[in-house]
Amino acid sequence: DGYIYGLTFDGTVTTARFVRLDKTYGVTNFGNIPSPSSTFGTVGIVNSAAGEVDTAGNYFFTGATVNPSGANPTLDKFFLGKISNVASLTTGPAAVVYYEVDITNANCSNYVSTFTSDPSNSGLKDFSDNAKTKSFFAYVTYKPTGSPDFSGQVMEIKPTAGSSPLKYQLVCNATVNHHTAEVSGTLIDKSGKCTVLFTDGSFGFLNRDALGNYTGAFTQITNATGLPNPLRGDMA
Repeated sequence: DGYIYGLTFDGTVTTARFVRLDKTYGVTNFGNIPSPSSTFGTVGIVNSAAGEVDTAGNYFFTGATVNPSGANPTLDKFFLGKISNVASLTTGPAAVVYYEVDITNANCSNYVSTFTSDPSNSGLKDFSDNAKTKSFFAYVTYKPTGSPDFSGQVMEIKPTAGSSPLKYQLVCNATVNHHTAEVSGTLIDKSGKCTVLFTDGSFGFLNRDALGNYTGAFTQITNATGLPNPLRGDMA
């Protein structure tokens, strides 16, 4: 519809502000987005770092509930948030529906465990809509305990067939790549090619097989660009 949509950090992790930018970068504020419902002993958070609009015009982002007790918070549940038909919005607040995401896939265990073992892991940096598969893909980087480098994996967020109410599942490719920088952003074009940008300015793409499926392997295109500060940004 000619606009840019996104979440902006509003000073607290329990909410985020949903905004729209026009062609002159004027901002329309659609109000605060509430976090997933908290339960006894947990706190809901909104991840304003990763968002995506699908081909139907729905805005997706992620959230979680965490247990804040102890030395480090522990992950309780992971959610995919949806704001439907953003082009129809005229005023706020925007209505949000949260879908729980099953993160128990065995290949995801090392990544999920870093939420508790690595205090610097701030969660999902970006994910992209794949129009060919009707699901979302992410390329995540994380540091296993004691490792100087980042591990990188391909992950898919897709609906769980037959679930009612609707749930999603996180499916992780078994292939683990190695990087010296974190993911900054991802972009999937109409053909399904996924390009990944890193915080040091380097980038590459996810390898695909003859049918267009991601194999889990990664091909580097450029190396670090010598940026004086880490890059933090999406790709579009």
